[in-house]
Amino acid sequence: MKIYHDTPARKTPEWCWHRGWATGHDSAYGLLMKFAFLNALTARDIARLFASRQRGTRTSLLRSLKFDLRDSKHFDLDAMAVAFRTDAKALCGAFLDLRFSDPSDSEGSLKWCEQCLAWGLHLAALQMRAVRRCPLHNVALRDTCFWCERTIPYEFYAALFDKPFCCPHCGADMAPQLKLARSKLRAPSPREVVLIERMNRYVAAFARTVERKVSIPRAIPGLDSLTLPGTDPSHEDAYLEFVGKVVDVLKISDDPQSVPLAGLIALRCGCGSVSTPGTLCEHFSCNGEDNDAFGIDQELAVAVDVYRALRRRFWSELKTHRQCVRSACRQLWRDMRGQKTVVFCPKAATYMRWRMLWEGCGAPRYLQTRRQAAYYGISGWLHARPAPYPDDWTRERKTWMLSHIFANACLASHDAIERTIDENSDTMCWEGSIESPFVTTHWALSDPASVRSTVLFIPARHRKATAVPNDLPRRAHWAWHVGQVRQIVP
Repeated sequence: MKIYHDTPARKTPEWCWHRGWATGHDSAYGLLMKFAFLNALTARDIARLFASRQRGTRTSLLRSLKFDLRDSKHFDLDAMAVAFRTDAKALCGAFLDLRFSDPSDSEGSLKWCEQCLAWGLHLAALQMRAVRRCPLHNVALRDTCFWCERTIPYEFYAALFDKPFCCPHCGADMAPQLKLARSKLRAPSPREVVLIERMNRYVAAFARTVERKVSIPRAIPGLDSLTLPGTDPSHEDAYLEFVGKVVDVLKISDDPQSVPLAGLIALRCGCGSVSTPGTLCEHFSCNGEDNDAFGIDQELAVAVDVYRALRRRFWSELKTHRQCVRSACRQLWRDMRGQKTVVFCPKAATYMRWRMLWEGCGAPRYLQTRRQAAYYGISGWLHARPAPYPDDWTRERKTWMLSHIFANACLASHDAIERTIDENSDTMCWEGSIESPFVTTHWALSDPASVRSTVLFIPARHRKATAVPNDLPRRAHWAWHVGQVRQIVP
């Protein structure tokens, strides 16, 4: 008779997790709080699971149960990836030292958007000092509890896990919607993902600017940064130069109006503002108390009005070249986007391509007909960026800000098209990616206690005039233009 010892195999513990809860943009704080909430774990339990496996470091972490959430060296990313059902590479964005080159330029206390954290979403980039507003809701970030008004350290410590997503001091619940919805959390929309990635690019580019001894949002007493300049890898050099100029202006004086702005234009909101020569600076009064809704429809109406004004201005500047525009539009009746053709009158080509860009029109023929379609280019510009103003601003003040920023984008795209046509004297490529207007560099400062102290910085125009080929007389230029246009056939 044989006696068998029944020794069941040891099973690896499995933990609860919803795949939709890891959005790919969560911070270490957000991920750990969600995991602790789902599995009812304490800080010591979490530390045993995810603390660094490095000898000596792990022992110190388990003994103290207090370490910085910004630094990835305290955590075992492979163990976290298994628990969160993802890979270690996807978790790199949760830690500031892996996402940004200068994690020291961040806050040691928790900063959050109340609307995002209500659903359990906390973005790692919100901890950076350069970020003052939520990219999704355009509201100021909180840095103190709304109930006890005390700061919450951005650290791993025991009291933080007693009640996940609650204030460790008073117990105020900061994520009520998460605990009601549970597994039915909504994933970020494509537009929200674009806004989050734009904020991350902004912070990464801002970290590579000149060394700053004065923080931008605190350079002028009482002023707060309202808008974050949009950045793109292809525009990084120009962006860094622009931010460096703004830094220099704010370091020199508390009053930007008294500082010579080399390469910058300063626009001021309120009565008594002075227009800068050579810029579109229309005055909007800001004394009204009109708090009507200012949604996408109202923004589109404002942008279309500005676009039409600029279109009339450029049309008046064409003078004798208006006939060139009409003849080219009659000849080019098909969709020209992506085509390569011979060059013709550069002034007419600039005007036509600029209109096609903002109106979303592919066939130049329709530029000379009564418009019936929507302004798809303008609509795309509005949807590709967050609103540049707080929700509590008056309607007139929002109109002032949007008008100047959009006018700057229109002028910049027109100048880019001029340069493109001037640099390519043999072949014209009807491609809009070069003069894409969706990245706009600007910086706005405002005093929350006053409605007249908003200052908007935008880059000064560096326009290079397009020359008529060989400086031909009017008749010779018209003959050359007609001959070139006739060569463009289907």
